[in-house]
Amino acid sequence: MKKISLLLILLLAVLILPAATVTIFEEGFEGTFPGEKTTVNGDPTWDDNNHTAKTGSWSAWCSGTYYDDWDEYEDYIYGYEDGEESFHYQDEMEAKLVFGPFDLSSYSSATLSFASLVSTEEDYDYLVVNIVRNLPENQEESPIHRESGEGEELWNEHSISLNEYLGSTPIFISFEFHSDSSEHSYLGAWIDDVKLVGTR
Repeated sequence: MKKISLLLILLLAVLILPAATVTIFEEGFEGTFPGEKTTVNGDPTWDDNNHTAKTGSWSAWCSGTYYDDWDEYEDYIYGYEDGEESFHYQDEMEAKLVFGPFDLSSYSSATLSFASLVSTEEDYDYLVVNIVRNLPENQEESPIHRESGEGEELWNEHSISLNEYLGSTPIFISFEFHSDSSEHSYLGAWIDDVKLVGTR
């Protein structure tokens, strides 16, 4: 009888206690870049930059490696060409900022949050966020977020459920910026406050 009562108490405790939230990964670009579990691909590609940020002083910019000397590039971007103010990323970019791998198999839920500032030629140039899984037969990419368009140069916050990716296959989170061969007179894509949390 005592054993049954103890089991009932333990069962009730499990049902009543709230799920524990765990920060699996967090990147605010205030330290060394690229940091832990971070890779970049493309030329030019993502780099940290202190021109603008959602929080703190630094964020990641899609075309940050275009010039090693940001002061020189800032004069170019925010200066004047042929009498017109100039904002530039580059044509035909395929810049990838990849975080991972992350094993979500022990979590009951998972959420990705991040802030973005996107200013591009609408539809043709864009930021896309993909979940990448290395399956036995092939690599699978699943888009979970896409942003494009002129818009106002304001930071937006996003929160995306990753519950459908809780299986046994580790995942990567890829922030990708793509541009075509024309109309690059915009600020491009910036991200900040990337955070992956899970509950158990």
